[in-house]
Amino acid sequence: MSNDTTEPGEANNPQPQAPPDVMHASVWRQWPVGQRVMVRATLIDDACHRYTDHLGVIIATSEAGLTLDTRRGEVIIPAHQIAIGKPVPPPPPRRRPRTIED
Repeated sequence: MSNDTTEPGEANNPQPQAPPDVMHASVWRQWPVGQRVMVRATLIDDACHRYTDHLGVIIATSEAGLTLDTRRGEVIIPAHQIAIGKPVPPPPPRRRPRTIED
């Protein structure tokens, strides 16, 4: 007799795992202010898209969510909309603009 609890036709495969550098929503509460992060947030009012990504530096955290400083300004992400995220390295230094030589 087998101890297999899988129903006939049901796969016995584990759920797909996120890559090790991707942290799930509950971990964002441990990120320090000043950390540069990528956060994937759910979109509630968009019929076409389920998620959007935010890239920025944490300027505030609370039980209610995160506040990021992004290129487009300050973004507040409510806790219930945070799907996943991860710390990311600082941006590369800006290149010197090209000059036209005569």
